Amino acid sequence: MNGYPGYSSILDLPETPDMAIIIVAARNVPNIIKDCARKGIKRIVIESAGFSEGGEDGEAMQRDIDDVARVNGIRIMGPNCLGTLSTRNKFCCFYGVNPSLVEMGQTFEAPGNISYIIQSGGVAVLVMESLYTTSSE
Repeated sequence: MNGYPGYSSILDLPETPDMAIIIVAARNVPNIIKDCARKGIKRIVIESAGFSEGGEDGEAMQRDIDDVARVNGIRIMGPNCLGTLSTRNKFCCFYGVNPSLVEMGQTFEAPGNISYIIQSGGVAVLVMESLYTTSSE
């Protein structure tokens, strides 16, 4: 993709990445987390939904994920989150930002001095869009 090779499994990667970002059907996430643990990946963002908010089956999957993370010293953001954004480090794995409303290049060029920690991904997108709109007026 875009000149980079693709792999059918995390275990096939030639190097251990700093982070895994998972956006697949919830039923596939526990096995992917186990593969991440085998590969030595210690930071994971799970953007997939359908876990504790999805009833007993989802709760069981989330417990499985939590157990694997705990045993292997893995830090997890999620599940059911939009990701993270660091303008200082020019890093974005933020699913759901409307590029027509939030120009990421401009966001990275002038990072500012304010930090937000927002539980709701929808609210985070609204804040980003409003800040961009305000700063460009």
